[in-house]
Amino acid sequence: MSLMEKLAIYQHYICTREWSREWSREHVPLPWLLVVVANHDQELRVASMATQQLATGGLLTLLVTTMNHLACRGPLGEIWLPVLPVQEARQEQQFVPRCRFFEF
Repeated sequence: MSLMEKLAIYQHYICTREWSREWSREHVPLPWLLVVVANHDQELRVASMATQQLATGGLLTLLVTTMNHLACRGPLGEIWLPVLPVQEARQEQQFVPRCRFFEF
C-alpha cells in the first residue's frame, strides 16, 4: 500500500469520526499519529504529503522521526519533527526544531 493510500485511509478515519464511535463518547480526542521512517529524505516526504493530505483544522497531531534518531535517543528524546497541526509560525520557517514527545 502506498503512502498516499495510507494517508487517504487516515483522512477517511478522521472525517467519519470513527475514533469517537469506538470509545462511545462525543469529545474524545483523535489519537496521535507517530511515524518512524528510514531516513531524513523519507521524513521530509512524509511531512510534505501528510501536510497536503491531512490538514484537518488541527484535529490530528502527527509527529515523524527517523529510525536512527529513535535508536540513538529513544522515543522520549528530542527526536520528533512536528508535522500536524500546522502552525502559522512553522509554515514560514525553513528549519523546524525537533521536540520531545511530551513537549508538543
